[in-house]
Amino acid sequence: MLKHLLINVIGHVSGLSDGQLEQIEQSLPATKALIDLLNKAHPIIEHAQALYNEAQPLIDEARKEWQTVGPVAQILLDVISHHLNKGSSPAEAAEAVRAALGG
Repeated sequence: MLKHLLINVIGHVSGLSDGQLEQIEQSLPATKALIDLLNKAHPIIEHAQALYNEAQPLIDEARKEWQTVGPVAQILLDVISHHLNKGSSPAEAAEAVRAALGG
């Protein structure tokens, strides 16, 4: 479809015949291959765009969640790291986190 449209537009603008346009197309194999590939990819690109549009509100919500939860998670990681760096066992570090969170 894109190829046909491209040929019609170029042919109309340039005044070249269909035969001349086909000769040009044959002399540009990489361009033809690229157009064919883009034609094949078009439905995939449209589907990806639809999925991105569907995901966008979830991305925004997740960003808000991490803005809220992120600092708390960082504090917990710091507490665990501190206890592990002091030579505490992972179980002792986990117990310190539980105590800090009130059980």
